[in-house]
Amino acid sequence: MELKGKKLLILGANAETIPIVKRAQEMGIVVFVTDHIKTSAAKKVADGFYDINGKDVNRIVEIFNRDGFDGILLGVADPLTEAYVKICEELKIPCMVDKNSIALCSNKTLFKDECRKAGMNTVKEFFSVTDIISAREKDIVEYPIVIKPAISRGGNGVCLCRNVQQMNVAFEKAKQFSENSEVIGEEYIEADDCVATFLVLDGETHLVAMSDRILLKNKEGLATVTYSNQFPSKYTKLFQANELERYKVLFNNLNIQNGIFNIQMFKKGIGFVPYDSDCIINGECSSKLIAEVYGIDVIGGWIEYVLNGKREILQQGIKKLSVTNGVGASVWISLNEGILCKIEGKKEVSILPQVVESLWRLKEGVHINAEMVGCEHATLARIWVKDNDRELLQKDIDIIRKKVLAYDEENNYISYGAKTQSLQAGKEESVSIDVYAEEGYDTATLYFSLGRKTGDTSIPDASGIDEHL
Repeated sequence: MELKGKKLLILGANAETIPIVKRAQEMGIVVFVTDHIKTSAAKKVADGFYDINGKDVNRIVEIFNRDGFDGILLGVADPLTEAYVKICEELKIPCMVDKNSIALCSNKTLFKDECRKAGMNTVKEFFSVTDIISAREKDIVEYPIVIKPAISRGGNGVCLCRNVQQMNVAFEKAKQFSENSEVIGEEYIEADDCVATFLVLDGETHLVAMSDRILLKNKEGLATVTYSNQFPSKYTKLFQANELERYKVLFNNLNIQNGIFNIQMFKKGIGFVPYDSDCIINGECSSKLIAEVYGIDVIGGWIEYVLNGKREILQQGIKKLSVTNGVGASVWISLNEGILCKIEGKKEVSILPQVVESLWRLKEGVHINAEMVGCEHATLARIWVKDNDRELLQKDIDIIRKKVLAYDEENNYISYGAKTQSLQAGKEESVSIDVYAEEGYDTATLYFSLGRKTGDTSIPDASGIDEHL
């Protein structure tokens, strides 16, 4: 396998794509990124870049041929998935996304239909307020109801509703965030939350990793803020025994031959209820951490494939999946409303021996408005950590969250999950937050800063969201 000196083009250049850029550079590859947003973060670390929209198929094909690229990889940018497949087909080059997976991972309703065909239970869904009212009258569903865009990203437009008035407002507002203007209502399931990552190679399905998502949830609101994503999931063996075969059927039914899939699901009873999916290398994927815990270099493997059509890295990694080495987590540092004026702890965290990789998304001066709170737009950083057991891992997470603190212009903490303290007034206040605490994890009382509380079920206007984040 000789990849050194090859030239790779990555579609999308957001902050989450930076780990992909860095992994390719570690492999000796020359990396260019392309994104129509001129200030996109990955442009600062790539070897070169273009200010071209990844959806512009003709221009991407033109620069690929003109500038001598050897392959194209999709960054952490699911809106570019369909264009990426078209570009690869036009150029007749290896593609990391199977075209049969696009509809499955872009339309929540279709995804659930296919899951049911494969024998899985799914979340009950409705397509109008009238449908929900009728279902409640028949005792099919109860409040609260989750209202969300049918096709969206970043957690935008999701709301928890407890009455008809809230649902009417939520349906209209959620349309603003839906790529096809369609909105769905879902039953609210309070259960443990997991993510399963699959590789499909030559039609064979492999469970690569499974993690437990620990979420922050206000007692009156929806759990949307990730506290940490910890793996291996304590439910891995149960999933392998009771559910894995159904996912093999799912991918086989759609004749999917190759790809990576991340499927979010609730753990309910002895079963699992899938509710969302994607078919990209997502923002949670740390090549270093996955490689250390599971023995497989997922990002490096797909880089190899798109450059030379070989899958030696992925195939070698699959052979090691039966044994894990320690435990790991991605720790999310999210922010509340305010202007980010000061960040503490970046250097201290970076030198911790347990930290294997970190990604800092926001800089001082960014305005976190109410619309961004609880969404990925308000994520300051993801920090990946590895240790020998869950008890040590939890201590690592606690240390990181205590060290990393963000302040607004009045010197108040705005770190979501940090203790609120008005340094100016010398007054301390706190609001209790529920954590989805699962067996094997510590329960905790967390605190978040003054400002908008996550229990607010109103959906504000989307005009203030900065698309550069």
